[in-house]
Amino acid sequence: MTLNDALILSYIKRGIGYGYNILSHVKASGSDEWVNFSRAGLYKTLDKLEKNGLVKKKLVRDKDRPAKKVYSITDSG
Repeated sequence: MTLNDALILSYIKRGIGYGYNILSHVKASGSDEWVNFSRAGLYKTLDKLEKNGLVKKKLVRDKDRPAKKVYSITDSG
Protein backbone atom coordinates (compact mmCIF):
# COMPACT_ATOMS: atom_id res chain seq x y z
CA MET A 1 0.00 0.00 0.00
CA THR A 2 1.32 3.40 -0.94
CA LEU A 3 1.15 6.62 1.03
CA ASN A 4 -1.49 7.92 -1.42
CA ASP A 5 -3.59 4.78 -0.82
CA ALA A 6 -3.44 5.26 2.95
CA LEU A 7 -4.26 8.95 2.70
CA ILE A 8 -7.29 8.35 0.48
CA LEU A 9 -8.54 5.52 2.70
CA SER A 10 -8.25 7.77 5.75
CA TYR A 11 -10.41 10.46 4.13
CA ILE A 12 -13.02 7.93 3.00
CA LYS A 13 -13.11 6.42 6.49
CA ARG A 14 -13.89 9.89 7.87
CA GLY A 15 -16.88 10.14 5.53
CA ILE A 16 -15.30 12.20 2.77
CA GLY A 17 -16.44 9.84 0.07
CA TYR A 18 -16.31 11.47 -3.33
CA GLY A 19 -13.37 12.50 -5.46
CA TYR A 20 -13.68 16.28 -5.59
CA ASN A 21 -14.20 16.48 -1.84
CA ILE A 22 -11.20 14.22 -1.15
CA LEU A 23 -9.01 16.34 -3.42
CA SER A 24 -10.21 19.55 -1.75
CA HIS A 25 -9.42 18.21 1.72
CA VAL A 26 -5.97 17.01 0.66
CA LYS A 27 -5.11 20.47 -0.65
CA ALA A 28 -6.69 22.33 2.29
CA SER A 29 -4.82 20.19 4.83
CA GLY A 30 -1.46 20.68 3.10
CA SER A 31 -1.09 16.93 2.60
CA ASP A 32 -0.32 17.55 -1.05
CA GLU A 33 3.06 18.89 0.07
CA TRP A 34 4.28 15.41 1.02
CA VAL A 35 2.41 13.28 -1.52
CA ASN A 36 2.21 13.69 -5.27
CA PHE A 37 -1.49 14.21 -5.79
CA SER A 38 -3.43 15.04 -8.93
CA ARG A 39 -7.04 14.62 -9.98
CA ALA A 40 -6.15 11.89 -12.47
CA GLY A 41 -3.98 10.14 -9.88
CA LEU A 42 -6.78 10.29 -7.33
CA TYR A 43 -9.26 8.52 -9.59
CA LYS A 44 -6.64 5.99 -10.67
CA THR A 45 -5.97 5.22 -7.00
CA LEU A 46 -9.69 5.00 -6.18
CA ASP A 47 -10.15 2.52 -9.04
CA LYS A 48 -7.20 0.46 -7.76
CA LEU A 49 -8.57 0.48 -4.19
CA GLU A 50 -11.95 -0.66 -5.48
CA LYS A 51 -10.38 -3.40 -7.59
CA ASN A 52 -8.47 -4.61 -4.50
CA GLY A 53 -11.70 -4.71 -2.47
CA LEU A 54 -10.74 -1.94 -0.03
CA VAL A 55 -13.48 0.49 -1.09
CA LYS A 56 -16.77 0.23 -2.91
CA LYS A 57 -18.53 2.88 -4.94
CA LYS A 58 -22.10 3.71 -5.73
CA LEU A 59 -23.60 6.32 -7.99
CA VAL A 60 -25.63 8.95 -6.16
CA ARG A 61 -27.95 11.32 -7.98
CA ASP A 62 -28.78 14.76 -6.64
CA LYS A 63 -31.83 16.24 -8.39
CA ASP A 64 -30.85 17.55 -11.83
CA ARG A 65 -27.12 17.16 -11.38
CA PRO A 66 -25.11 14.31 -12.91
CA ALA A 67 -24.59 11.27 -10.70
CA LYS A 68 -21.41 11.28 -8.62
CA LYS A 69 -19.37 8.33 -7.46
CA VAL A 70 -19.43 8.04 -3.69
CA TYR A 71 -16.89 5.73 -2.08
CA SER A 72 -17.07 3.88 1.21
CA ILE A 73 -14.69 1.58 3.07
CA THR A 74 -15.25 -2.16 2.93
CA ASP A 75 -14.52 -4.52 5.81
CA SER A 76 -11.16 -5.27 4.18
CA GLY A 77 -10.34 -1.56 3.94
